[in-house]
Amino acid sequence: MFPREVDPSSNKILNPPPQTPPPPPQTYMALRATITLLLLPLLISSMVFTPPQRVPSTAFTPSASTVPLNPLSHAIPTGTTFIPPAMFTESIDKTSPLTFQDFYRHQIEWMNENLLGLKEITSFVDPQFISKSNPSKKVRIIQRYFTSDLYRKIRILYYDGGPNAQVFNSLLYPRFEYDMPVLGVDLLQFSGKKHLTVIDFQPLHDDHPPFEPALSSIKKSYPELNGQMSSKFYDETQFFSKELLFARFEDSKLVNSKLYPAFQQYLDEHHGMLSGMEKVDEAQRKVLESRQREYDIYSAERDPATGMFGAMFGKEWAEEFVHGQLFSLSR
Repeated sequence: MFPREVDPSSNKILNPPPQTPPPPPQTYMALRATITLLLLPLLISSMVFTPPQRVPSTAFTPSASTVPLNPLSHAIPTGTTFIPPAMFTESIDKTSPLTFQDFYRHQIEWMNENLLGLKEITSFVDPQFISKSNPSKKVRIIQRYFTSDLYRKIRILYYDGGPNAQVFNSLLYPRFEYDMPVLGVDLLQFSGKKHLTVIDFQPLHDDHPPFEPALSSIKKSYPELNGQMSSKFYDETQFFSKELLFARFEDSKLVNSKLYPAFQQYLDEHHGMLSGMEKVDEAQRKVLESRQREYDIYSAERDPATGMFGAMFGKEWAEEFVHGQLFSLSR
């Protein structure tokens, strides 16, 4: 406080306190940004994810909640939030089933129940690559990305082309600190009856720790999934194990009776092995990072879905989607 002089005749203050000029517009913007940053943790912490109930796929309704968002560990910048749909509730043509909807739903539930530090990430993805549709051709696609304490990146994709094509694709990349294969899942249905399915612990190098014996008992339980993979697109000697589950079939009953439980067991086994592994040293970490990069390059160059995506959504979009999104270390 400072002393004030008053004019006795008029009762007016002769030396009023100096007026603080209003802050410039930039200050207001900075203040708003500061308040937003302070409130953001409170908003995020209030988002409690409730996993959907385990009900038949025809009755599944996606939850509006989501787990908090966070960038991937390897220097992917943060950005604005864009929440993709949790799952399609029906096929784009209204009549065909979403063949692999239960696989998509189960993996979301499984991650929330089993993965510590699970976060959904959308900040580095252009919205056009999270959800895309072509109504004239009756096709659409969604994908979601996650990260956790043990997994550097988890990608889930669903392609809905009505009776012409149904595709569920998922990849679980361990963090570079763990010498563990990538878990790859690729399930396709064409023309409403032809199925092509691949589930595998995809080794990053030839002298991988011995994980195959633990999978052999699972594989033996599903002889229907023990087919021979064609070398048309992939060389099975690279990034594929001897315990690969591969099948071509037309009996749709196998999807739920054999493929679904095998998928669940491979998820559980991969997480169980990864949870028990020790972290590698820095030199080995760099080797594993390099091998994951080689895996992405190999996969992006040979992915047979690139042509399908190009036909449905345009060649330029498809190239960016495959190289920049699906296999982001390929660049």
